[in-house]
Amino acid sequence: EGGVIKTWHKFISPLDSIPIGYKYRCIYHARNTHFLTPDFDLYDNDIKGILDSLVEFLGGVDDDDELPPLYVMPDHMPAADCISDFIVTRANSDLQIKVFTLTKLFQEL
Repeated sequence: EGGVIKTWHKFISPLDSIPIGYKYRCIYHARNTHFLTPDFDLYDNDIKGILDSLVEFLGGVDDDDELPPLYVMPDHMPAADCISDFIVTRANSDLQIKVFTLTKLFQEL
């Protein structure tokens, strides 16, 4: 009824996580999807802070230490899965971020 009511977006620094041989591909993707160039300097390096922000966006952790799922566009699933794993791993967290497509959400409604 109300449509999308809030979104979450961060420019997360890849730190040292880009595998050898993938730098060109990463720069190409960043330029073509987000219009970012290699000299972009507004990346967020505080991975723990990023995780805290995401947890807050999702409404916090419930009594079972579980987060509600994160829903993304179907074509964003591979990136969302990868970056959510990256954030949790780099923040040394035990949280599990479940990522589903918006299609899945609509099927459940």
